[in-house]
Amino acid sequence: MYQYNEDVIKKTLQMIISDINQQFKQFDLYLPQSLAYVKRIIPQQQNVNLDKPYVFVLGMTRVGKSTLLNILNNPENIIINQDKKFDVKQKNNKILLSHSNSSSTFQMEYLEIGNFIFVDSPGLHDTDDTNRCINHINIFNSITRVSQQILLLMIDGEQLQTTKNDLIDSITLINNMLGDQQDDKYLENFIIPVFTKIRNASTMEQIIKKWQTETMKDITDQKQLNILKIIKNAIDQENYIKIYSAERYEIHEEMQQLESEIQRMQTQYFKKKKDDKERQVLEEQIQLKQEELDKLNQEGLFQKKIQNIKEDVLGKCKNLLERKEKILKEKQDIVLNFELKLTPELKYHIEKLLTYRQKFYQHLLNNITNEFITKMLFDNSISLNDKESEIFQTLKIKMNRLSDIPKELINQNIQDQINELNQFNNIILKYDHWDQDPQKVDFQYFQIQLRVLKSLFIGIDYTSIFQYTILPFILITTINYLFNNSIFVTQKEKEKQEKMKMLNIQQKYISILEKTRK
Repeated sequence: MYQYNEDVIKKTLQMIISDINQQFKQFDLYLPQSLAYVKRIIPQQQNVNLDKPYVFVLGMTRVGKSTLLNILNNPENIIINQDKKFDVKQKNNKILLSHSNSSSTFQMEYLEIGNFIFVDSPGLHDTDDTNRCINHINIFNSITRVSQQILLLMIDGEQLQTTKNDLIDSITLINNMLGDQQDDKYLENFIIPVFTKIRNASTMEQIIKKWQTETMKDITDQKQLNILKIIKNAIDQENYIKIYSAERYEIHEEMQQLESEIQRMQTQYFKKKKDDKERQVLEEQIQLKQEELDKLNQEGLFQKKIQNIKEDVLGKCKNLLERKEKILKEKQDIVLNFELKLTPELKYHIEKLLTYRQKFYQHLLNNITNEFITKMLFDNSISLNDKESEIFQTLKIKMNRLSDIPKELINQNIQDQINELNQFNNIILKYDHWDQDPQKVDFQYFQIQLRVLKSLFIGIDYTSIFQYTILPFILITTINYLFNNSIFVTQKEKEKQEKMKMLNIQQKYISILEKTRK
């Protein structure tokens, strides 16, 4: 008995190795990567409150989206590292910070903060083309499935001083999700600009000063101009957020600056005569500066500054909702129109994924075939008669599509994959111009395996199944039948005979499989 089991295990492993080699030869160029991409397009099922307003944090890679989400999630967890960048004391796997040129956010992440659901998204301009396509679709699906949306448009203030390319690219990708709007006033109450990496007050002053003369200069696309005007109006009305570079929040730099000012004023103070009025003014100024310095020496001031960022963001979001509600009361028919428009580059990549769908389904069918065979050959909890009956019933069904396969043949893992691919098909249906049904697969191999198994279980001659293979069969004679049903044969003996027969079937099946693979 032990020797038989060892042989079965060896043959099974050989079968698995052969299958894997075949799959890699056929699919090594795209299957693992593309399956991963497909799963990333599927709407992610997260336990979030759909009744709350959603705040989508959008922007280019490394603009500071995850930094802002970490600040909003837990201001006390924020620190400044040795490289003068924002960091965290304890990492949150949902909102990882990246200090490299690549994004650390690979999927939509939802964080419930206060009265809002904040959504961290991958970079709009991911360095990988297919990633960018998937990110674009995921962002669009997330925005359109909720009723109240706010968009935090992250803008790199430091980079904007030298080039506006990233800003224009971000606006273009946002416009690709927006259809024609009835009233730009409602769109104005959808976007909150967030300027990051601001070095000092003069940096923001320069951005504002150059917005009309340089940032909006030479822009001919009307939709791009509309968004730029909306950002300009937000700046003029103080409806924007600014986040300074990390080093600006360090306390010791402010302390050094205050100490230097106090020292300078003290020098001037001692140069003045006692009855000089300017001396009295300097004394008052020194006292005020000293009070500021004492406050800086108090613990927790850095956290207060970071907390102020959080309060500013939540306050701006609340104000935007109030303005939006006011407009809706005046014009109840105004809503944002969303329409996903892929760029030619992104269309190319989505069509590239479409071409793989049938391969995915065929791969799933192979998995189902192997799962079914394994159940029939190695599951001792099912009797031979039940196995033969299940195979017989399956052969009677005319299967043309993957969905025609009886549910009892599909385990939960296979069903999950089928569901994911069906969702993928629904998402990108509007981009599929082919008439073919992606679920249609070649069932020939599956049906051959069923006939082989049936022949082994009941002994019917199916030599015509393979033209190049002569199948060994088990013939159940009348004598064997009478013996097996004799009252003199105990139940244990019957079970023993069935196990021996099952081992024999396993060996015969593996022997047939080896011959067909040569």
